[in-house]
Amino acid sequence: MNTARQLSQNRHLAAIFFNRVAELGERSFIKVQRGEQFDEVSWRDFGVKVRAAVFALYALGLNKGDRVAIIGENSLEWLCADLASLGGGFPNVIVSPGLSDRMLRMILGHSSCRAAFVQNETAVGRLLNLKMQLPALEYLIVLDGSGAGLPCTLSFGEFLSRGAQDDEGRLGAILESVHSDDLATIMYTSGSTGEPKGVMRTHNNLLANITNGRPISSSRLLWKRQ
Repeated sequence: MNTARQLSQNRHLAAIFFNRVAELGERSFIKVQRGEQFDEVSWRDFGVKVRAAVFALYALGLNKGDRVAIIGENSLEWLCADLASLGGGFPNVIVSPGLSDRMLRMILGHSSCRAAFVQNETAVGRLLNLKMQLPALEYLIVLDGSGAGLPCTLSFGEFLSRGAQDDEGRLGAILESVHSDDLATIMYTSGSTGEPKGVMRTHNNLLANITNGRPISSSRLLWKRQ
């Protein structure tokens, strides 16, 4: 079966990810550098975290279609939040942590995000200061593990613990409920020529980026081999 057909049958990236978890199990998913050490994370272990994050978003009271912001630097927790929001049917809004308070307020307000994954306690403080102007925003989840005890805030560990006890059967039902033409993400323009505008991308759009890019990557690989 060709890649395009496989992707269309899976319907969205999170479904593809969990299929790989089932196939690859204890094989290495990624190696994370911590100081001079490299911690190896298996597909199965990371899949457990993503599954818990999907359930935890529902445990917070979010409904399919509610928007979730991710504001932070690249990390394994960031990737977990991304896959969980896509798999749970929560369109995500990816925001640079370097944006001004005004831009954060405008983007999170316009997209009506109900929850936001943020980098650290500093980012929590910024959003708590803006919260009166963001009535839809209910929860902040801190990616670096801090934030316990702050208002409306969960550390990433506390967040995952809320979804740790759910079952595999429910995960399958949730993944099946997400359709290829559902909204997957809202990507905001930079605002350099006016107010930022939200570009709405479906799961099909994301899969098309992969399938359309495959011939390009394959041709580059062949060129390098020559």
